[in-house]
Amino acid sequence: MPAVIGLLLLVVLRSACSDEKTDVGGPVTDAENTASMVMEISINRPQNAGRGYRRPYVAAWLADKDGFPVRTLLLWVQTSGPGPRWIPDLRQWYRDDRFRRLADDTNLVDAVSSPTRNVGTYKVAWDGNDDHGKPLPAGKYTLFVEAAREHGTYQLIRKPLDLQAAAFEEDLAGNVEIRSVRISFRGLRSVR
Repeated sequence: MPAVIGLLLLVVLRSACSDEKTDVGGPVTDAENTASMVMEISINRPQNAGRGYRRPYVAAWLADKDGFPVRTLLLWVQTSGPGPRWIPDLRQWYRDDRFRRLADDTNLVDAVSSPTRNVGTYKVAWDGNDDHGKPLPAGKYTLFVEAAREHGTYQLIRKPLDLQAAAFEEDLAGNVEIRSVRISFRGLRSVR
């Protein structure tokens, strides 16, 4: 019985129909109970942001040891009106997604994107599957969290992860757009 990484990507909101930030101390959801990893992302409003502050586009994804993107965990972008023309501002995700599309012609922007988020802390969980719903094996991956804001800055957090059986928690250093990222890996689950 092979082991896989057990994580579930789901933006945990206050209510299933709401699009508001999660109160990190709020109620525990079924997704959090069954996930092996939960990531907390805190979006920051830079001090020098004026009245015309725009919410950042944010992407988070995993790449395998060879650098191939295996799962887009979240993609918070505007997909209507003029919004799509700024998706390439998420430079690393856009480049990795174009590389991924050479092997797989699915449009992840349509499949996984959701609206940009206000300043606040959001919980994200992942089910351990790749973009096709197949379990990823334990091993070495790189977590990317990228943010780009119109009339603002571009920021990238890159963290190599060795996702084996051992549980761990880690706080990643933040930047101007992303105040912090906290990873809680709870170990592996078995596939039946």
